Amino acid sequence: MSIERGEPLWAQVADALRDDIRGGRYAPGDQLPSERELRERFGVAGNTVRAGIVQLRAEGLVTSHQGRGVFVTEKPPFRRLSEDIGRGDGWYDALARTGKRPATVTTVSRGPASDEVADKLGIPAGSEVVIRARLMRAEGDPPNCLATSYFPAWVVDAAPNLENPQISGQPTWLREAFGPFYSEDLVDARAATEDEAEKLEITPGSPVLTIKGTTRDQQHRGLQFIDVIGAPGQLNPGYRYGAIPEE
Repeated sequence: MSIERGEPLWAQVADALRDDIRGGRYAPGDQLPSERELRERFGVAGNTVRAGIVQLRAEGLVTSHQGRGVFVTEKPPFRRLSEDIGRGDGWYDALARTGKRPATVTTVSRGPASDEVADKLGIPAGSEVVIRARLMRAEGDPPNCLATSYFPAWVVDAAPNLENPQISGQPTWLREAFGPFYSEDLVDARAATEDEAEKLEITPGSPVLTIKGTTRDQQHRGLQFIDVIGAPGQLNPGYRYGAIPEE
């Protein structure tokens, strides 16, 4: 592995092994090389190798069995991780790990901010916002979720790609226009409405996962409010906390 600057070593180990899995070097059910072999291959410490494996486990790509080793998952789950948004392209990064192609349907409109949206974004109720509504799914699969994002008009002025339904990667455009950002999510569950059930192809009244999130820049300005409704078993968010070693 060629060590690059700017990305933690454990992340580079995870990236290389992930590429190996996607490329078929390690097939579903295969055992990964031992920690010693991976240390020698990448020229890094054992702690770095272990951190890379932890990342792959968090993504659902591998499973560990005490005394037996680490194995490639037979059928990787769809799992949206917090770092997918903080460092990558969000849902599309999560989908890429499963080896599937997106079949998302996106519509964009403008309208007045509701009381909830206005409160989360710190703008007056009724202010114009750009509304980006997505039905998110992979090709050939049932829908994963409904995700509706609300952006103040000044945010879209600075990041115009957000208003183009043909261009994906909301986190990328926010990061490009405003620099580092942070998000706050509130996760809950409730019964699906008839309209939601129809779009998600589930039975009305089925339980759905809800995520309401606000993204802010380094001046604590509200850049985005997102309302996500996940189909049962189709949206599996993962969050990482604490001090993660760089190596």
